[in-house]
Amino acid sequence: MTNPVFSRPSVNLRPEHPTAKKMLDVTVQMIDAQGEVSVRVQDVVAAAGVQIPVLYRHFGNREGLIQAAHVQRLLNEFDGFVNLGRESAAAADSREALMARFASVVDDLFGPERAPTRFKRLNIVGSSYGRPGLQAAVVEIQNEAAAMLVALLEPAQAIGWISESVDLEAYVRWLSGLTMSQAIIDLSGDDAAIAKCAEISRKAALSALFDAN
Repeated sequence: MTNPVFSRPSVNLRPEHPTAKKMLDVTVQMIDAQGEVSVRVQDVVAAAGVQIPVLYRHFGNREGLIQAAHVQRLLNEFDGFVNLGRESAAAADSREALMARFASVVDDLFGPERAPTRFKRLNIVGSSYGRPGLQAAVVEIQNEAAAMLVALLEPAQAIGWISESVDLEAYVRWLSGLTMSQAIIDLSGDDAAIAKCAEISRKAALSALFDAN
């Protein structure tokens, strides 16, 4: 029996057609600015320079458009982070250099400047509640991002810069969850507590990867 929570979406939530992408860009901007409630089909098609039937052809209805926009929001966030990881891995020519570069990545992950990004990811995950197709797409994207990050770390593990005892897939997934927990802490508005928790997470992230036996 198919698990309804992870069933495939009824419409394509990751379209590649240029017109669909144009409508998605407009919708993403609307959601980022004022949430789902701000999305009006008439405004989207007007901004994209198309007619309403075109929107329906690509997304089925407003709900399909919104779900696809959440998927695009997540893809945008992960693309930026994966690119940051790729640049850091490529620049490292020793274990010490890798540790320094990774420390910079972790600083970015848990730093105050990234709080809006963490909240956006939390918002996207929350938006998938009651939307099986969107939830399946979110899981798929997170799996893809995890696989790419593992692939970036595997060469360092192969030459001994990272202990072979570290399960890279489990580590990447744990680190992803840790950043989500920081988003919850950010909501407290207590700057001192936010900073302390971020520092604990930062130390744990570096220790788990580089201090393993």
